[in-house]
Amino acid sequence: MELPADRSGPAACRRWLRDVLAGDDLSEIVQLLASELVTNAVLYARGPFAARISSDDVGVRVEVSDGSPMFPVRRPYSAGATSGRGLGLVESLAGSWGSEAVPDGTGKIVWFGIERPEAGARPSGEPGALAAGSGHPPAERRAYRFLATPVAITNQAWEEYGGFFRELQLLGDENPAAVDLWRLWAAAETEAPGLRVLYEVRRSALEAGGGVPGDGVPGGVDLEIELAGRAGTAASLLDLFFDGAEALYHGSERILTPLPGERSVALRKWLLRELQRQQAGEEPSPWPG
Repeated sequence: MELPADRSGPAACRRWLRDVLAGDDLSEIVQLLASELVTNAVLYARGPFAARISSDDVGVRVEVSDGSPMFPVRRPYSAGATSGRGLGLVESLAGSWGSEAVPDGTGKIVWFGIERPEAGARPSGEPGALAAGSGHPPAERRAYRFLATPVAITNQAWEEYGGFFRELQLLGDENPAAVDLWRLWAAAETEAPGLRVLYEVRRSALEAGGGVPGDGVPGGVDLEIELAGRAGTAASLLDLFFDGAEALYHGSERILTPLPGERSVALRKWLLRELQRQQAGEEPSPWPG
């Protein structure tokens, strides 16, 4: 599939993969990692961009091609960095990944592969030896509970915040005020490397709700998910990050996708508040509705 050579490329790729992999258990993680590769291409390479997918009983392989001969390199990022985490996420969550020159030498292909769990791979979305983008050993983990989690709102929040975050990555630090926001993000990564709470909650909520993006269970679903032990500390930083980003770009024409809606914001704040409360030893409080 040919992709737009601008900030709309990652979203276009996710929509295409969602259609191609409809009903496939690997759809979510493939969309996540493919959009990271496309984002990386838009930021650092040049067009034309294209994506290709192959899927069988063993797993899924996605290739993203661009017009630059420069191979991607995963580099450590500083506290103020506005990018650099995408390849770390791919390295952590994909079974394999790499890059190669196109036959005519006019560009490159960056690819990743994910095996299906029944084919012997680790479950999709499970962190590898190093958490995404952290460069640190895996943090101590503990169970967090999310009571009466609304499946439909969780699915909506995942889609809206996914698009919003991609836009933030592509905008980088073009606005000087964004530099401080990315420092908050980096500090959260230090506290709980690889924390992807909305992704984990959505995946568990869809499984508990019958695998459909609707409120399959009246009153929501009760979830128990293992996350980094200091996820609550990271959550306080992430709350400031998203509050600041939403305020900074409210009404801005620089953001191509709509900002997260009221229900999505409420869910995000509830999830992050629960992480903080439970790390402090308090009992979980259900989704207020």
